[in-house]
Amino acid sequence: MKLTPHIEAEIKQVMDDYWNSYFEGNLEHWGNYLVDDYRNIGGTEEEIWNSKNEILDYTYRIIDQMQGATELRNKQTQIIPYDPYIMVHELLDIFIKIEDEWTFYQKFRLSSLIQQTPEGWKVLHQHGSYPDSKTTGGEAFAFDTLKSENTKLQKAITERTVELEKKNNELAIEAALERVRAVALSMNKPADMLEVCSIIAAELDKLNVQEIRNVQTAIFYEEKGTYMNYEYYAKHDKKIITETAYTNNEIQRSFANQMLKGNGEFYSTLINNSELPAWIAYQKTTNVFIDSYLEAVATLSYYWYSLGPVALGISTYFPLREEDKNLFKRFVKVFELAYRRYLDIEKAEAQARESQIQLALERVRA
Repeated sequence: MKLTPHIEAEIKQVMDDYWNSYFEGNLEHWGNYLVDDYRNIGGTEEEIWNSKNEILDYTYRIIDQMQGATELRNKQTQIIPYDPYIMVHELLDIFIKIEDEWTFYQKFRLSSLIQQTPEGWKVLHQHGSYPDSKTTGGEAFAFDTLKSENTKLQKAITERTVELEKKNNELAIEAALERVRAVALSMNKPADMLEVCSIIAAELDKLNVQEIRNVQTAIFYEEKGTYMNYEYYAKHDKKIITETAYTNNEIQRSFANQMLKGNGEFYSTLINNSELPAWIAYQKTTNVFIDSYLEAVATLSYYWYSLGPVALGISTYFPLREEDKNLFKRFVKVFELAYRRYLDIEKAEAQARESQIQLALERVRA
């Protein structure tokens, strides 16, 4: 294509319309300039796109930051023919609006590969970059400036990253605890305790607690030497309720005795590879769920926290880290809501049964 003053003026008009529609937020019109296999390497790290759909998806997400708040000024345009394509170089200043005042942001350089088609001018490829503001005349790289700035920045970034990670982690924990609270408060029958165990296991998994075997409760009945066990096995996705004796095994007795000492007591034990066969054999003599994964693991760890007549426990195929134990302890406090709800439900059911008995007796008397 021979470049004429008329074509040059047309291309400049096209590029002005292209950018105006973009910064006005008219993305449907702006998108008409892009071919389906459009490519772009932008001025920031994330700005690499390999199709029209990719850049449109991105632009719809961030256009509210640009619309009415960005202007391109002092633009110089160079048009170079590479038949059948045209290369357009645009050198410009970016201004952004801060509190209703336009402020110079940065110089910017943009190269656009365009082509005239039967449907009009189309943009095939673009590349944008910011000039290096750190170099001085004759410098390829601003080594000394970069070293000094990088040292300060790295220290600040490290400190800020640690702080943000702590805050984000705390927010994630609080959100997880709130989801457990919601399930606990929605209980309407004793068996719903299984849902509480299940949600605790799921939330701990999201918080990167590794190798969770199960989350379970123990509601003690000392007069019978048993505890009611509500359990959720994570890898089996299995919920089960059993009443289990704690007087016929040394580990069970130690666990129960420690828990029954009162609120706040903690018990843990690690069953190693040589002890696992005996533990599995003992479990097979009871009515508890037999976990097939125990045949292939090296250790089994139990961690229990007491709330008095009830305890919440977790077992894992690998010992917990100290921070994981502390995390689980926070879930124990939320679990107390579930236990209070459980007691309320039990009391209500007992009252309902008593009412039924009294009603039956009254009918017999009549």
